[in-house]
Amino acid sequence: MQDFVKKLTVNEMAELLRRSPKQFRVDVKKYNIPHIKIGGRKLFDYQEVENSLKVYASESNLFAANAQNKKPSKKDTKDENKNDKKAYYEGLLGLR
Repeated sequence: MQDFVKKLTVNEMAELLRRSPKQFRVDVKKYNIPHIKIGGRKLFDYQEVENSLKVYASESNLFAANAQNKKPSKKDTKDENKNDKKAYYEGLLGLR
């Protein structure tokens, strides 16, 4: 028998992650955050979202380590913005 897991709406997840609902929707698409869609509503399992963000944070560490020996470029500036997001999510999830 499966345990019932409450699915959270975009607004509820955004509140938990201290993001605006609009920004969380952008993050869902950009970071491929897992969700189900029922009747036009996106629903999330908090544990799955947390695991997905941990994977993203660990992958970002690999990109940062490889970029240390390069001179800065426009792409590196974008990577710095990704690292800022990574740090934000790590802080929320207690990984720092």
